[in-house]
Amino acid sequence: MGSELDSRIARRVHGISASVEKRRCGPAPLGLCQLCAQPLQRRRASHYPGRPSWYRCVSCGSEALRPQPDDARLAEIYGPDYYAPTRWESAATLQRARGRTWLSALRMADPRPGARLLDVGCASGGFAELAVRTGLEVSGVDRHAAAIASAQRRVPAAVFVHGEIQAAAPLGLFDLITMFDFIEHVRDPIETLRHASRLLGRDGLLVISTPRAGSLAHRSTGRLWPQYREEHLHLLSELGIRTALGRAGFDVRQTSTTVKYTTGSYLVGQLAHYSTPIIERRAKRLRSLTCLPGMHALLPMRFGEMTVLARRQS
Repeated sequence: MGSELDSRIARRVHGISASVEKRRCGPAPLGLCQLCAQPLQRRRASHYPGRPSWYRCVSCGSEALRPQPDDARLAEIYGPDYYAPTRWESAATLQRARGRTWLSALRMADPRPGARLLDVGCASGGFAELAVRTGLEVSGVDRHAAAIASAQRRVPAAVFVHGEIQAAAPLGLFDLITMFDFIEHVRDPIETLRHASRLLGRDGLLVISTPRAGSLAHRSTGRLWPQYREEHLHLLSELGIRTALGRAGFDVRQTSTTVKYTTGSYLVGQLAHYSTPIIERRAKRLRSLTCLPGMHALLPMRFGEMTVLARRQS
């Protein structure tokens, strides 16, 4: 009897000691950051029960979704209704708004007339259309076949290929590669950036626009940050993207806060699809307000994103 009691007491003391040690040292690491190979720790759970959670790197501050959705789940997310939130605004107004954002990024790179540009994640060709008008020789690549078909109809002067970034290799070398709202969607950012390096000529430039973990918008909104979406597999900090670019063979030349032009109608549509369930329901009730003229005026906004200009190392 005495030895059984002693055993129970010993197990209890061991459990308390382990609990105290866990509190003292913080949560156990949950795998390694793909950008800097340092431990990940729990940060924020999804708004939706049963969905993956984001984990923060203790070193670079980037966040990763764990577990990543499998290919079947991603195909479901990127289905026919993926662009439904943008349909709360007219296509012409969206193109004007995005055009102002894209032109700011192009000015950072300052490409010469006739330079060869590859837009990775080109979607339906909105940026490609603008780039052709500025006098660039444009190609685009996207893994969604329907988007590529739409882009080719929209911009017949450009060349589009279906697949991941490596599918653009037969097109030759480029002077400039752009990745708008793209790198956060890929499973392996560094490998994707290495492919970009191989596709660039000597002193070729890379422009990336992506959500920035640790931005003012991120810190102020917490778990309500709109960038916490299931298809965003990596949310990079500025240190994280600098680390990834360095490992992939790039030198960072400039970083800036991304200013995106949008409209009230577009913002309501985003809230109706990318927020907590309660906010989504309330936003959907505001659909009737999108008929008001003031809801379609262009507004400069900062959503916690960064634009990065990098040069391929010689």
